[in-house]
Amino acid sequence: MLEENGLNYRNLPKGLIPFHKYKKYSTTSFEEHLYESAYYASVNNNVYLHFTFAKKHVDLFKKEFEAIKNRVSKKTKTKFHISYSFQKKETDTIAVNNDNTLFKNVNNNCVTRPSGHGALIQNLNEIDADIVFIKNIDNVVAEQYVDEVAYYKKVLGGKLLWLQKKIFSYLVLLDKKNTSAEKLNEMKSFLRDELNNRESISDLRYHEKNIQQTP
Repeated sequence: MLEENGLNYRNLPKGLIPFHKYKKYSTTSFEEHLYESAYYASVNNNVYLHFTFAKKHVDLFKKEFEAIKNRVSKKTKTKFHISYSFQKKETDTIAVNNDNTLFKNVNNNCVTRPSGHGALIQNLNEIDADIVFIKNIDNVVAEQYVDEVAYYKKVLGGKLLWLQKKIFSYLVLLDKKNTSAEKLNEMKSFLRDELNNRESISDLRYHEKNIQQTP
């Protein structure tokens, strides 16, 4: 399974290892991401996906996409637009041994490895999109469960849009500096109940005090 004269899984990224077996073919996690995205992230039958992985694997992913795009596009009636980025080398972390000592190579240099998902915040920030659904490469389901996953993704996306609309409307009112006490109380409840943010309530109280003192 691991060696080059076999399945060579040792040199493949996790997203390109066969993940689900169907009657006529097997799919990788990469393909399952494409299939699933068509159910909740499609606009006018177009889906835009962004993958972050090691630079040495980009050609493998491009080759896999060319091999499967007709199949997945036909099944979903969707056109897929894929972009890629790479985890920043400066976010790598030092590797250690089981006894927590530094792991070094044959040249006595410290070995580093890619750090956790938090290191991808900068990659995420560089994506030009209004809403981004984030999903780990191995958190995919088989096709028969996609409808249920898509339903909850849409619910979460709708909740996000509702929160955004509320926040923007409140900010507009605060900028006008003539917000009623009733509206300020509504904002306090929103911060506490919807955003679980009690710290910012004191800022609203300060704003309320300034409004009351304004002639």
